[in-house]
Amino acid sequence: GGHRGKRGSRLEWSGIMIIFAKSPTSGKILRVNAEPSWTVRQLKQALRAKHQEPSGEFSLQSRGVILDDEAELQDLGLSSQQMLLISTASPQAANSNRGG
Repeated sequence: GGHRGKRGSRLEWSGIMIIFAKSPTSGKILRVNAEPSWTVRQLKQALRAKHQEPSGEFSLQSRGVILDDEAELQDLGLSSQQMLLISTASPQAANSNRGG
């Protein structure tokens, strides 16, 4: 038998993930196209290049977990149209942040 294809046009540029990141300062949803092989660091650079924010150091969170800069997006199990949270470093961050 033939296999039924899902409705809707397939993306020619398969391999691109759409990532949304919510800015804590402006509350805007920043959208960026990313590749699964990108590291979190590259994603952050792309975000800033496209939206000129956030300024200063920041980290990205998914479901309350801060994503490692060196981790690849595909290894983190992120899916396309994933919503991340931008977390800007607060000036009075405690240095004694020891995780159990």
